[in-house]
Amino acid sequence: MHRFSFKAILAGVVLMLLLLPAIAYGLWYLASWWFQAQGAGDAQMAQMVTEFLDGNLGTLALLLAGGAMCIPGGYVTARLAPAHPYANNLVVALLLTAISIGLAIGTGSGWDWWFDLANAFFTVAGCWFGGWLVARRSR
Repeated sequence: MHRFSFKAILAGVVLMLLLLPAIAYGLWYLASWWFQAQGAGDAQMAQMVTEFLDGNLGTLALLLAGGAMCIPGGYVTARLAPAHPYANNLVVALLLTAISIGLAIGTGSGWDWWFDLANAFFTVAGCWFGGWLVARRSR
């Protein structure tokens, strides 16, 4: 039996790339709802959200959202390749990290190396946890 399943890896990467905009929109919706509840107008809300995302708490929120996004993708990947759930999830995590770093470099977003390293950690942790959920059920 092969260690790596192309179908499982592709499904995990595609699922996570589809979840990313959904999670980003959800976070934007929650932030805009909260700021509007505080009585902020559209321009003031946009400025407050930008300031939040530029701060440490916003950076942590982005990293945690990215890690959370990887859990369902890691779960699906492990379900499609139950013989080697962790190996396939590691490949998915490495691919997503490469895509993330490529986007950061390609768009010139100004991300620092520490953010990419932290993003890689949360990506691997989320994928590992998704695989662990499957491995735990199969015992």
